[in-house]
This record gives sequence, C-alpha cells and structure tokens, in this order.
Amino acid sequence: MTVLKVAMMLLFMSVVCEAITEIIGASTLFAPIRNFIIKRRVFFLASLVECKHCLSVWVASLITVPTYVILFDMDAIGWLVMVFSVIVVHRFSNLFHIFFDIIANYKQWRWVIELKQD
Repeated sequence: MTVLKVAMMLLFMSVVCEAITEIIGASTLFAPIRNFIIKRRVFFLASLVECKHCLSVWVASLITVPTYVILFDMDAIGWLVMVFSVIVVHRFSNLFHIFFDIIANYKQWRWVIELKQD
C-alpha cells in the first residue's frame, strides 16, 4: 500500500471511530444500554460509556487491529505501526468530534438567532 492509501485509510477509520463513539456514547438508541451499564456498574464498561474519550480509544482499537491484521504482514515493525495507528485513529477521531461539535453548535446558534429576528 502506498503512503497516500494508508493516510486515507487512517482518516476513514478516524471518521468511523468518531461515528461509532457518538452512537454508543451519546445517541438515544443506546441510552437504555448505557443507563443499564452505568446503574449496574458492569465491569469496566461503566467507565467506558461515561467517558467518550476512553470509549474512543477502545473503538479505535477494535477498528484498527483487525484492519491491520487482515491487510498487512504483521512482523515486529508491523505490530508497532499498528499500535501507533490506534493512537492516530483515536486522536483524529477526537479532532473530528471537535469539528462536528462546532458545526452542531453553529447550526443551533444560527437557529436561535433566526428565531429572535422573526
């Protein structure tokens, strides 16, 4: 794989990581499951669903590790690159989260301004 393909793959996995993290950590779809896990203090899952930053690390791992095992010949350097890639996917996912939050807040703010002008 070329460097450009790997970079695009990391960016794509980062967007997927952000989407999955948001769905699990903030959506109403998973709210009953989150509430159950938090109330019952299920193993370490309670701290995972309470902290989207922590959740993002695990989602990045679950996306990146199988991708690298399937696509690349995993020698010692390959495993090291995979670990670094998990961190890269997680951090880019956080950047996408900030970007999407800014857009959502802008839309909400613009909506309030438009309502006040009417």
